[in-house]
Amino acid sequence: MLNLDKKEKEYLLALLAGAPESATGKKLAARIARSLRPIQVKSAKRKGMDWQKECCEMIGRITGVPYPAEDGNGEIRSRESARPGTDIILRGTAAERFDWQVECKNTRTVSLPEWIRQAQRNSGEEDNWLLLIKSEALPCRKIAVMDLNRFEALASQTAGRQNGY
Repeated sequence: MLNLDKKEKEYLLALLAGAPESATGKKLAARIARSLRPIQVKSAKRKGMDWQKECCEMIGRITGVPYPAEDGNGEIRSRESARPGTDIILRGTAAERFDWQVECKNTRTVSLPEWIRQAQRNSGEEDNWLLLIKSEALPCRKIAVMDLNRFEALASQTAGRQNGY
């Protein structure tokens, strides 16, 4: 996957405009032009909420707590867009079984340092945050980012269980 900024995309479009016509060139120019169009605010919020709900479903599978809850007041909830706090609200058994404050990002560009600071602020702790990112700019599209000390503790627990200590 190639991640280009706006100037680079505009430069490529200018080069393609001066190049001999071809089906591949037209298709590439159309894709570049489409990527330059800003995403509509409503569409961006919907994409973000869809990703939050997908993350809630994953946490439900991990914890064994159903999402969405039949009564609508479940232990796993997706916070409304643009509201302060973590993106996923966990209560009761879900919070006991999944000990992270979750921040979700679904975007074309990745701003990791900014998002980590936001996750730390929202969690109120240095290391109890989890960032779940979905982006076309990433080779694997979906990743999880967490504090290295928390990862080491988690990996040590897993290794200890597997090795009987």
